[in-house]
Amino acid sequence: MVLPEVPEPAVNWEELLALRSSVSRELEKIRVAGAIGAPLDAAVELFTDGSQLESLEKLGDELRFVFITSGATAQPVAKKPADATADDTGKTWIRVSAITYQKCIRCWHKRPDVGSHAEHPEICGRCVTNISGKGEERHYV
Repeated sequence: MVLPEVPEPAVNWEELLALRSSVSRELEKIRVAGAIGAPLDAAVELFTDGSQLESLEKLGDELRFVFITSGATAQPVAKKPADATADDTGKTWIRVSAITYQKCIRCWHKRPDVGSHAEHPEICGRCVTNISGKGEERHYV
């Protein structure tokens, strides 16, 4: 069996996994506070610069799969809000927040497009593609 080649983004996986640990701590704080029940009830915003920002941006929407959240974005430090928390390295700031979108009954992600597909009103666009289309295309995660 020949396995397909998977493109390798310029991602420092060791650095990303360390960042994931910091994000998990922030998610746990808002879970304990009662704002979320689980990480899929949240979105993560990361604020960093340089190669770290480039690396995170390359993952695009797949970044949310790294943190097992319903949303994740990376932005320049210049956009960092006052309530963001520094990670262990002090190079990246994290803000986590509860998501209010409806939950997909198939994947449990809270997405803005849940309910927008007449044939499948309880699932997200990604799941519609996976059950009725050609299937989702992931590149990295």
